[in-house]
Amino acid sequence: MDAVGLRFGWLHIGFFHIELLHYYLVQDPGSSYSRPVIVDAHLDIAWNAISAGRGFLGEPAPGYVVSRSSLARGGVGLVFATLYTAPAHARRSMRTRFVYENAHEAGLMATAEVNYYKSCDLTLIGDRQQLQRYVRGWRRGRLAAVLLMEGADPVESPAQLGAWVDRGVRIIGPAWGRTRYSGGTHAPGGLTALGVQLLKAMRRGRDRAARGHARDQLLRAPPEVERPRDSRRHRPPRSAPRPRGRGSRTRGPGDRPRRRIRRKALRD
Repeated sequence: MDAVGLRFGWLHIGFFHIELLHYYLVQDPGSSYSRPVIVDAHLDIAWNAISAGRGFLGEPAPGYVVSRSSLARGGVGLVFATLYTAPAHARRSMRTRFVYENAHEAGLMATAEVNYYKSCDLTLIGDRQQLQRYVRGWRRGRLAAVLLMEGADPVESPAQLGAWVDRGVRIIGPAWGRTRYSGGTHAPGGLTALGVQLLKAMRRGRDRAARGHARDQLLRAPPEVERPRDSRRHRPPRSAPRPRGRGSRTRGPGDRPRRRIRRKALRD
């Protein structure tokens, strides 16, 4: 299990990664009575709706568990909603015809996903102040989202980063498999020259890079890059002197089974 904690002013956010489950808690550590907000940190809502016809607003499709109503019943108050686009080389592995051949097509697909999220009556979190207000006033049944781009190919060039920020994107993972920006899952290689430019643009825009799916070479980015803040969602396993025998599992986008774990508020 990976665990990490971040502090945003009075907010304390705990991150837990347990194989198939992304589980987060957000709580004001200074109050004994604050209500913790459960966060699902990786949901491919728009991809499932557009590519597979599993809409978010109704009840879950047979064999699946995620919908707006099921998240509300489970007490989830915040989701990291992905903008995932499948490259053409993943057509067979992802079992989909909804793929892109170039960056322009990837951008059109991701734009369609942004529009889908806006149609789902989700509050899109844009900054820390909005997050703080939302957590303070949160009540069971309310749901907000942070938009997360999984694989940066929809950004046709680093110069277009601002346009995606204007659309609501707040987290960008340069890699899924191989992208124009970096190597990724089953695709050795670090940042490309274009990837270095993207991270510099993200730094200038005070955005945050997520290193999910990125290879070890990405963790050793060129020294001239002052890295954006790191938000590791599900990084690939790295070599260790004493392996514990824990196997890796490659996952594609989609609904994931849930495991029941004890909910415990994080405090200082």
